[in-house]
Amino acid sequence: MTKTLKNHRLDLIVTDLLMVNIGLLVILSFTLITFDFSIELILLFLFSNVEWILVSLIQKIYKWKERVRFEKELPILWITMLSYFSLFLIVQQLLVPEIFELSSIINYFLFLIIIIPISRLLIKAFGINKIEEFNYIIVGGRGANIKHIFKSFRYAYGGKANCVGRFGNTPYDFIDNIGDYTELKEYIRNSNRLDKLFYVYGELNNAEVREVMRICETKFIDFEIIPPGTDLFPRGVNVEFFDDLPVLSLKREPLFRLRNKVIKRIFDVIFSSLVILLIFPWLLPIIAILIKLESKGPVFFIQDRSGYKGTAFPCFKFRTMTVNKDSDSKQATKNDSRITKIGGFLRKTSLDEFPQFLNVFLGQMSVVGPRPHMLKHTENYSKLIEIFMIRHQVKPGITGWAQVNGYRGPTEQLHQMENRVKFDVWYVENWSMWLDIKCIFYTVFNIFKGEENAF
Repeated sequence: MTKTLKNHRLDLIVTDLLMVNIGLLVILSFTLITFDFSIELILLFLFSNVEWILVSLIQKIYKWKERVRFEKELPILWITMLSYFSLFLIVQQLLVPEIFELSSIINYFLFLIIIIPISRLLIKAFGINKIEEFNYIIVGGRGANIKHIFKSFRYAYGGKANCVGRFGNTPYDFIDNIGDYTELKEYIRNSNRLDKLFYVYGELNNAEVREVMRICETKFIDFEIIPPGTDLFPRGVNVEFFDDLPVLSLKREPLFRLRNKVIKRIFDVIFSSLVILLIFPWLLPIIAILIKLESKGPVFFIQDRSGYKGTAFPCFKFRTMTVNKDSDSKQATKNDSRITKIGGFLRKTSLDEFPQFLNVFLGQMSVVGPRPHMLKHTENYSKLIEIFMIRHQVKPGITGWAQVNGYRGPTEQLHQMENRVKFDVWYVENWSMWLDIKCIFYTVFNIFKGEENAF
């Protein structure tokens, strides 16, 4: 780790702790008539600082380099602040409830979610650890590799990286071609304005690469290797070392990490419990009576669906059709004669899915995730769509990223299911708690707006 990076992380830690303490002092000044540092207050300040450090370490918010895009930092930063706020609220209310009112603590939280991201932006923009401008050359690389480098460097170095040119046997029209490999060593020896050399891929053997490394060392030029083929990885790579052997592997989906699984499960339990306790007691009897008045049959429709890792589970819904023998094989279509009047209303408003909060509470589903399909559809589409089973790497959801983007309802054509699966796979590969909250918000919005494919 470079000294600059250490200083940058130290800036972030100090600034965050400063904001945490300033926020406490501000709400104290408005809450307490006489400002007196009692032992309880001192302990509360000490706890808030220790708690912030522990939560930050768990969330790993200080592992980021100044080269990471801020929009990638922000969701995890918000989750960190929410975790800090929840624990702080519990401890404060249990130990010293007389110091702060709940409204004051909420104001404190609002202060933090605004001021901490702003302070981080300011550090990135005006901090003392700004990235110095440097010149570099690229050795080797295919056209796609080089364009990938340019794109990444624009984000990473913010215009501070100046590409002098490239050495390779195949020239490209979008980059200055200095020469072929035979001219590389002489160029490095005579260069006085080169700071870095990025070796991507070429026809140099190991002995020639080592010689180029030694020349770079004598000229104080950083020699850095970009592995070939990294543009093939759709969501980045992990680098692991087995003894001294570096191995590149596809970066695992966020919900493979235990910490993220726990966060999502806690949210699911809390959310589903609130729905079951506050909404079910009055909503369920009303819908049950309406279903029974219109048609004979059970209130609930229970069907085996494909769940986590393809395991079947009994999925609960309010019955929206007359009892029929095709319900396990045939999807509902527009103007489907099997759908009852109350069933049409339930489908249009997505109220037919409400019993699935029981599946969420039992751990068979999540509030947000790819929608569970009938077993027959899973069997058929898994043979037709190569990436179909990736969506089963997480628990199915009551709502999902594909649904809020308009991909719901029947899939009579293969391309309709392909588009739905693409959105589901994107969700699996890019999950965040913030993304789940967005899905829930859009779902509620769409219920009131109405959806064309909801029938």
